[in-house]
Amino acid sequence: MESEDDFVFDYESGEESEEEGAVEIRNKYFESKDMLEEDGWQALQGFEEVLELEDEPGEWGFKALKQIVKVHAKQGGYIPMLKAYRTMLKYVEKGVVTKNRSEKTLQKLLDVLSSSCST
Repeated sequence: MESEDDFVFDYESGEESEEEGAVEIRNKYFESKDMLEEDGWQALQGFEEVLELEDEPGEWGFKALKQIVKVHAKQGGYIPMLKAYRTMLKYVEKGVVTKNRSEKTLQKLLDVLSSSCST
């Protein structure tokens, strides 16, 4: 007679791999953010990797785009900054973040940009 121990179930849900992907995206975002002070270009590449890792636009991509806009503004790359800003607006259109969150983020970003552009 077979006991319950004879049966081994190897069940793997798709949720586990989704969670791992989300953790990887989050970690890449924070690694990139930590690099901001040391090496803006390296941080910029990390934030762009966050966008590539996302299957569809999400909150981490929105945050990465915000950082990308700031880095480009700080380094005087106004054309790529505007491109990233427009992409951020598409995230807002799609409802990736709440309206309140997007308004606060965009207002803070505009404040940062106006002060960095005027100096």
